[in-house]
Amino acid sequence: MRKDCARFSSRRSDRLLYYAEEDLKAGWSDADVRASVARILEIQRSVEQAGKRFVFVLAPDKSAVYSTCFVEARPGSRAPRINELLIAAGVNAPDMTAEYERRINTVVDLYNPDDTHWSNAGHVLAGQTVARFVGGGKSVP
Repeated sequence: MRKDCARFSSRRSDRLLYYAEEDLKAGWSDADVRASVARILEIQRSVEQAGKRFVFVLAPDKSAVYSTCFVEARPGSRAPRINELLIAAGVNAPDMTAEYERRINTVVDLYNPDDTHWSNAGHVLAGQTVARFVGGGKSVP
C-alpha cells in the first residue's frame, strides 16, 4: 500500500486485508457484465411499471475502493467499474464506489482495519450517500 494514500488505524497500515476472491472480477466477461446490468435494468422497469421507485445500491468492496492505493497492480484493478456501468445504462443507483474513493484520504477506516466490512464511518457514509440520492441531492448530516 502506498503510505500517502489512505488512512488506517491498523498497526499494519502498509497492508490491506481483503478477500482474494474480489480479484476474480477482472475475469468477468464483458458479455456477462452487460447481461447483469441489463437484468437489473429489467427489474427496475418492472418495479417502476408497478408504480414504485427503484434504487439499486451496490456496496463497494474494499479492494475496489482502495485500488488506487496498491503499490503493485493486482488482477482486481482491471475489474469493471460496475457502478459506473449501471448508471450509464440508466439504472437508478448512487455511485457508492466514487463516494468511498473520495473519502479514503480524509476518513480513517471506512472499512474495519482488520476486516473486510464497513466500519461505523463506512456505514454512516453509506447512509448519507443513499439518503442524498433518494432525497434528490440534498445534503444529509
